[in-house]
Amino acid sequence: MTKRIWLFAAILVLVAVPTVTTGVALAYTGDLISSGWASVTPTIDGVIGAGEWDDAWTDTTTILGTTLTAYAKNDATYLYFAGEGDPTPDIARDLMVFFDNGHNQVLDAGDDMKMLSADGLGGLVVQDYYWDGVALDWLQDSSAHVSAAYTYAAGPQRITIEGRVPLASGDGQDMSTAPGETIGMMWYYHDAFVDFAWPESMVPPDPYDPTTWGELQLASAGGGGGCFIATAALGPDDSSVQTLRTFRDTHLATNAVGSGFVSAYYKLSPPIAGFIDEHPALKPVVRAALLPSVGISQSGVGMGLAARATTVASMLLASIAAALWLRRRAVAGKL
Repeated sequence: MTKRIWLFAAILVLVAVPTVTTGVALAYTGDLISSGWASVTPTIDGVIGAGEWDDAWTDTTTILGTTLTAYAKNDATYLYFAGEGDPTPDIARDLMVFFDNGHNQVLDAGDDMKMLSADGLGGLVVQDYYWDGVALDWLQDSSAHVSAAYTYAAGPQRITIEGRVPLASGDGQDMSTAPGETIGMMWYYHDAFVDFAWPESMVPPDPYDPTTWGELQLASAGGGGGCFIATAALGPDDSSVQTLRTFRDTHLATNAVGSGFVSAYYKLSPPIAGFIDEHPALKPVVRAALLPSVGISQSGVGMGLAARATTVASMLLASIAAALWLRRRAVAGKL
């Protein structure tokens, strides 16, 4: 019984911690892609099928009248990415995606780059590059651990790119990561007329300087994008879950303390979410405990540290009350 009380107290502490995050800047730009969990495995054929990417992270960018929509999601084995837009006639174009596998803002072993080159005649060349610490440059890997497809349609003109990269190919020259982890990332699109890059900034990202890159947060199984406890208590489609994800992406993952919390949360919260699923009687209590965090996520992002600390204190008191409630339920044989 004592273990259950402490486990439930941990639930509420994990809920409370985000409210005391400070504003220490990351070495990256602060831009974040929060990959969706691939409940639907896409067919890599260069066609965005109905419902195929509905579970993905999505972003649409328009530059000089040219629009491009990007998608990202992952499962336990692969990172899937796609892009579609109306940039230019069918000419030669390149898409390069860079990964800082060590998540350390330094180019070293395991850092990876995938390059897709369309020739303007319907052909697509896929290349794999790795960072070489001796040459201090990106060198081509003899094996391309990436699958991709490209299509072009005219009238109206439309390009579509779909791809798949293994999270851990087993090749020491490739990235090696896993669901729930965060790595540095940058992508760059180029043709004769337009250039797109992510992160978007006045100064383009530098392929030799990961501090100018953003970050890719990989989803974990069943997490609906990582908010395990909220998803278990509220359900994956509840609007409060999306509110918390937005707060995480905008105000937690953009600073050092918040990023550390998110990483710890992804390691600790799955068994707690499972405990909630196994004990439905806990869900109303967890939902109530989440209300302050949801409220702060919606309207309290400008609160000072003192106000946030007050909120944490009130939530810790709530955890004591909840632990006592859990003890009584256990004694009564209802858990």
